[in-house]
Amino acid sequence: MEEVFGQDFSFFNVYLNCLKLAIEQDEDLYDFARVVNFHCDRFRSSTLTEEQFRCLIFISGLQTKPCLPLRTRLFKLMEENPNPKLRETVRE
Repeated sequence: MEEVFGQDFSFFNVYLNCLKLAIEQDEDLYDFARVVNFHCDRFRSSTLTEEQFRCLIFISGLQTKPCLPLRTRLFKLMEENPNPKLRETVRE
């Protein structure tokens, strides 16, 4: 992934960073728009399949403390198998 993004970021981390963007309290809309453009340029949504998107949304929603180990494990599985199915992900 480093070759694609120029840094040591995985495909899924780049995508999740886009989803986590939020304007800072002292940031103006133009600066925030530049930040959004920067992150979105690093990730092209057309490279994500519908099934990958479903799995990412599912996994990123596992934010309760008891789910964190499972969330970490599922993200690692997605790195190993970049074409997951939501049904298979839930079974894990």
